[in-house]
Amino acid sequence: MKILSEEQTPKLKISLQQKNMFSHRSLALYGGHEDEVNCLVFSCDFEILLTGSIQGYIRIWNTVYHRLTLKIQQRAGRIRAITISNGDKYFATSANDTDVRLYETRTGGLVHLLSGHQYPSDCVQFSSNSRLVASGSWDCRTILWSVTTGEQMYNFDNHTNAVQSIAFHSYKNIMITGSHDHNIFLYDFDKLPSSTPVKLQGHSNNVQGLAFSSLPYFASAGWDKSIIIWHLETYRIHSRLYGHTGWIHAVVFRDDSGSVLASIDDDTVRVWNILTSICSYRLKILSDVSCFVRFLPNNRGILIGSAIYEVLFDQQVSSHTRSKTKRVCEPSTGITKLTASPTDNALKIKLTIDYRDAQKFYLNQQLTCQKRLNQTEQKPKIILFWTKIFTTPINERYVNNYLFTSSGRCATDRCLVTTNRQQLCASDAVIFHARGPIHMHDMPKVRSAHQRYVLLTKEPPYKTTAIVGHLDYFFNWTATYRADSDISYRYFQWRRKSEPDKNVNKQSYLNNRQARATLMISNCYSQSNREEYLERLETIIPLTRMGYCSRNKCPRSRDSCLKELAVAHPFYLAFENSLCRDYVTEKYANVIAISQMIPVIFSHAPNLYIPGSYINANQFSSPEELGRFLIYLVSNATAYDSYFAWKREYELVIPDENDYLCELCRKLNNSTEPYKIYSSMKQWLYTDATCQRWVSKLNRTIDVSVDETMDYEEPWF
Repeated sequence: MKILSEEQTPKLKISLQQKNMFSHRSLALYGGHEDEVNCLVFSCDFEILLTGSIQGYIRIWNTVYHRLTLKIQQRAGRIRAITISNGDKYFATSANDTDVRLYETRTGGLVHLLSGHQYPSDCVQFSSNSRLVASGSWDCRTILWSVTTGEQMYNFDNHTNAVQSIAFHSYKNIMITGSHDHNIFLYDFDKLPSSTPVKLQGHSNNVQGLAFSSLPYFASAGWDKSIIIWHLETYRIHSRLYGHTGWIHAVVFRDDSGSVLASIDDDTVRVWNILTSICSYRLKILSDVSCFVRFLPNNRGILIGSAIYEVLFDQQVSSHTRSKTKRVCEPSTGITKLTASPTDNALKIKLTIDYRDAQKFYLNQQLTCQKRLNQTEQKPKIILFWTKIFTTPINERYVNNYLFTSSGRCATDRCLVTTNRQQLCASDAVIFHARGPIHMHDMPKVRSAHQRYVLLTKEPPYKTTAIVGHLDYFFNWTATYRADSDISYRYFQWRRKSEPDKNVNKQSYLNNRQARATLMISNCYSQSNREEYLERLETIIPLTRMGYCSRNKCPRSRDSCLKELAVAHPFYLAFENSLCRDYVTEKYANVIAISQMIPVIFSHAPNLYIPGSYINANQFSSPEELGRFLIYLVSNATAYDSYFAWKREYELVIPDENDYLCELCRKLNNSTEPYKIYSSMKQWLYTDATCQRWVSKLNRTIDVSVDETMDYEEPWF
């Protein structure tokens, strides 16, 4: 852990706006962050603000003097959650590792390292008396720790999926937890361990927000865009509140009136009277993702916190001038007085011009290197990685030695890989990984006419940083899994053997296995909605789930786990998280490689798979029909074995992870390669991908809108 004390006051922006009957006051904008803010929390008196960033930085701000008092570097990756105790003595965080850390707020000193989870935690919360701190994890467990000793006091494993939210009652010894399994559990510590927790069911998706009222009620909300008000004494549903158009991130009751509730999604705050189920106020806000909402004391207003990345652009750019960009990475806070007309939703927190208003900002003819290089003198061709691959930097020495030598994999020394941005003007290709990440403030400020900008990704469209879809006239080439990419970057390929393999012996592959199917998945709520399909399929044939989205974990390597599963399972469900054009991952290839199970796919592009090697669920009228067919195959060994006949004529080819660089090098050294530029990345990357999702009620797939795909926010698993 590294603690830095900073005396310099961050940039401060104070503004006063009034529109119609709305009175809005923006308290302060806290700048100076080097990376994106992922979570934030205020103390009870609102005098302390804590923020956590994706690079592992914790910042503690004094909101009275608008000063950064402490900056802590926690070397455990993204800060996923942060909370502060009553009285502000301690705060706790969770990060990308499996530990929870307890700090002293005044000094920033680490008090306890709380180890016990198997996977990261997405929620931490202090009890009302601050004697306990609870953490909910992707290992499906909720652990309560002693603040004094750091020891585990309780360890609950009632949920069957990731625990996403925790709330404590202010004066009763009661805790509630919400999960990706759609369920809520209520724990009465006065009755433990003699009684079991109460299981509450009512949501159809992830439960993200929980809050207790001073009245005998509590609220739950989440990804199904609804709020449920529960009666605390009977555990029955009192009412449901509808109106949000996006996932609800948080709910909170007003302290002096337990009947008033505030809820917040990406861009809207709503204030409800839970006794009448009426939305009293609807406030539109301008921010990326609002993740914090609290009532101010004495009914003075609402405090809204947003972890945002704000980029301002000067769009008046001549053909040879650079843009004026201002980077402000900050949480924004604003107080809104509740004196407005309930029908007026025209509130504006601040004027922000983001990348959506700068779609054609980076035109080739507008950005030019001041120094032109003679291309004939450039040898070898320089390939610059402008971004990381996800968060992993490129190992230049390894890649160059492995690929670009006369005896290397690419069999050429005419290319060179670098990550040195000082080589921008000398570079022949500049690679941008779609999850690098890409930020407008971090784009190249100059560009040479001979350069090729390359978009690199193996991810489906909804996992691509949304900014990419707005970069028109920016990319020259694409390196993706798509068949129409300029450079192939697929998970696998297949080819016909030069002649049939007579050494492939005919054998029985069924081996007396019963009708069962298995799958390994880590994305619990896929865009393809495969979860609904699997629920219906499981009514016909037993399924064994492995991975993040179940309690069954693979203690060994992936291949070893697959081989163990194959002993009792004749089928493997290789369903992708996205049903998009040409999107096929290693799920299918891994099963084909061990040749012990038949892969069951759901695809509109069967030509991507080895003929005769798979069962396509898309060719069946329903999940139930597919299940009955799988049961039939187990009863007919000859029919089952026919799905392995492909081994005589075809073979699977797994490309090297760096083969796309070999192809890129060949294209760069081809002087006849035609000029190309993508005039609309939104069209190519999203519209042409023709993504779909399964809808169980319709018993078929439907198209996913482009806007929904671009705005989709995937949970961090």
